[in-house]
Amino acid sequence: MKKQNNQDTPPPLKQVDHFIPYKTLFYDGHCTFCNKWARWVMRKDQSKSIYLAAADSRSELLLQWGIDASVTTRSVLYYKNGIFYKESDAVIELAADLGPGYAWARFLRFVPKWIRDNVYRMIAANRYRLSKPLKHCPMLPPEEHWRVLW
Repeated sequence: MKKQNNQDTPPPLKQVDHFIPYKTLFYDGHCTFCNKWARWVMRKDQSKSIYLAAADSRSELLLQWGIDASVTTRSVLYYKNGIFYKESDAVIELAADLGPGYAWARFLRFVPKWIRDNVYRMIAANRYRLSKPLKHCPMLPPEEHWRVLW
């Protein structure tokens, strides 16, 4: 019997030409809910160590790592220490990295993954309904531009 590829295992890392900062959040840049969440992450990141990247503008970078950028239409990706996290794992890792006030998020790992991921997928499937479309492209404060991978 052929062993199936475990979907929960991050893809193996490859040698790439482009640098990905230590902690990077890849999100759906066309989604209003995702944009608002990414800006919230930027405000709450006490250490200013998390970078943001709209996955649609960084698809070639993800492809070099063996990840199809279309994954980000279904899930955020959080890159940390050479590992890509997705779905509920990405949210938990990211929240725990925001600072001491969010370290409790690691306890969510005790909730079975299938439950966490199903809740995540329900929110992701309805994310366009959860937030009104933006009337204009949100501008980041100039002092935050260095944290965005364009």
